[in-house]
Amino acid sequence: MHYADCPWGQPLVEMLENDGVPVGVVAIQPRPMEQHQRSISAGLLMDFAVAPSHRSVGPALKLQRSILARGDARFDLVYGMPNDSARALSERAGMQPVGAMTRFVRVVNYGHYFEPHMPRMLASTLGRLVDAGLSILHRSRNLFGAGKAVTWMEEPCGEIDDLWKTSDTGSCVLAARDSRRLRWRFASDVARRVRYLLIRDRAKGQLEGWFACDMAHDALRVVDYWTRNATRGTHRALIDALAAAAAAIGCASVSIELLAPDVVLQSWLVAGFVARESRPVLCRWRRELFPHSTRPELMLTSADEDE
Repeated sequence: MHYADCPWGQPLVEMLENDGVPVGVVAIQPRPMEQHQRSISAGLLMDFAVAPSHRSVGPALKLQRSILARGDARFDLVYGMPNDSARALSERAGMQPVGAMTRFVRVVNYGHYFEPHMPRMLASTLGRLVDAGLSILHRSRNLFGAGKAVTWMEEPCGEIDDLWKTSDTGSCVLAARDSRRLRWRFASDVARRVRYLLIRDRAKGQLEGWFACDMAHDALRVVDYWTRNATRGTHRALIDALAAAAAAIGCASVSIELLAPDVVLQSWLVAGFVARESRPVLCRWRRELFPHSTRPELMLTSADEDE
């Protein structure tokens, strides 16, 4: 689906052959981005694989250099998230590190969290006490002007587009957070079911943010999101509403993977999320795009990669 039905064009695909037999492949898929409403032609380096019998540096490096040379002629930016075994090779091929995708986690049901660390009865009792205290704190915030109304939806709606159109994205380079992208990215995802949590101001009814989520066991995973002017950070009341919605459906935790400016990451940390493992992100920019300045910051979520 991601190859045949991409609305932004067919991907570039490079094959490595030995005596006419395919032994390696790599692709760059169009993933358009923007900055200050300027379109940036971007592509995701993906599906890199070489047969075990040909995994010496030479063939693999030739394959990546070839696809990146083709990418230079088509894209302003090529980015990728290679695994540990491919990172050094991608850097030799011409990609440069720009940061890391970091997973952030917040516990929302402490009974589940305490169970592996103490007897079940004690974990359950202590967890209920902590959860009750957090619930009281959340309700008190609602009483003092931070009240949010939450709604789960199965499909992205027009309000998502309206929110995106009226948001200031600052200097970040990022993909459009609109319904067209979401429908393509998650429409035929057989590995999981993505639902959308919409958060509105309780008094005005205005959409203030949304979170595209899936479930992994007892954890809610945010795979994409947008809040008004999210590149300057997300208000704690919205993140608290996300956490409360996760707890209400029985989740033990909420997690999100992000590469973003520090001000964005800090808003999640302030809201009780803790940084866990990280993965490197590599990029290759068209030199003419930003010839006299440092490279701008990227904002990426799980939706910006191929899984």
